[in-house]
Amino acid sequence: MRADVKMIEIEPTSKCERNSKMFGGAYRCGRRWGGLAVMLSAMLLAGCGTRYDYPKSQPGWHSPHYHTLFGSLQIVGQQTLAIEYAPADGPDPYHGELIITPQAAMTGFSTGEMVLLHGEVIQTGTGPKYYVKSARLWLGVGRPTYLTR
Repeated sequence: MRADVKMIEIEPTSKCERNSKMFGGAYRCGRRWGGLAVMLSAMLLAGCGTRYDYPKSQPGWHSPHYHTLFGSLQIVGQQTLAIEYAPADGPDPYHGELIITPQAAMTGFSTGEMVLLHGEVIQTGTGPKYYVKSARLWLGVGRPTYLTR
């Protein structure tokens, strides 16, 4: 570069030009990205999925043929997990609680957690038990988790 030539830096005039200069030219000017960002934010806030609301006064519920149970996990006897899904004094033939089988299906779940179970009631020599085909942890936010076991 010649010694007699001076470089003159022109100050940016618009906010967009200033931001572009601050971020090394990586800042994009224009409004088309703003609309997309607003739309994506609205979709994330709205969520997707069905909202499930259950009365807090009851421990849970069951489908007509007990293919689906919603309730809290409880320990019964010697470290045996059961699901409490209805009041014990109600008209339920199982008194609102069923022992879960196989116990390995509930690995990773803890006592007191609300769960949504899919399966069926089976009769065994020791009484009725609930055979679990799938289980979902309930987070208490109106939607089940997508993690199933």
